[in-house]
Amino acid sequence: MGQRRHKIILFLCTGNHYRSRFAEILFNFVAGRMGLPWKAFSRGLALERGVNNLGPMAVSAIKALETRGLRAAADFARLPMQVTVDDLDLADWIVALKQAEHLPLLQERFPARAEKVEYWQVDDAPEVLGLIEREVMDLAARLIGGGKRREASTPEIHTEAVDPIAKNEVVKKSAPVVRLGRETKGRRAKA
Repeated sequence: MGQRRHKIILFLCTGNHYRSRFAEILFNFVAGRMGLPWKAFSRGLALERGVNNLGPMAVSAIKALETRGLRAAADFARLPMQVTVDDLDLADWIVALKQAEHLPLLQERFPARAEKVEYWQVDDAPEVLGLIEREVMDLAARLIGGGKRREASTPEIHTEAVDPIAKNEVVKKSAPVVRLGRETKGRRAKA
């Protein structure tokens, strides 16, 4: 059996329609530019839940990638794919895009592998593509720096009701103060 040239990263989301696909294509572009010996692919944990996913890939993700200069027609045209045990076994590094959403699916469908996954906190909304880009860049930086996985984090769960007025007061008190002024001293009356 031949040796693999690249290590493998698997990005997981629910429907493999835009979050994990965006991360996969962007990561492969970044890894290629940086000369990283890593290759990404993506899969969905529950394609049956993506009843509103039309077409092979979300148009918003394709447009965001094209805006960044990425035109991967073959990657854009591929239909969403369900993750398998073989996919999980092939991967050297696994990233699930949303811990609260994907950890229960992994525990239900692939319990032996749920603890081997790095979890991000990316919601299921088209406006999160910038966050995915930051996460991909952070991952690439960690791979360059020796490949340290993030510590497992628990999503914050608030069980007590928060008074919205009190919450706003706390935010207002902790906001930084910016002071503007006009200085003319030593500038011959010019500001």
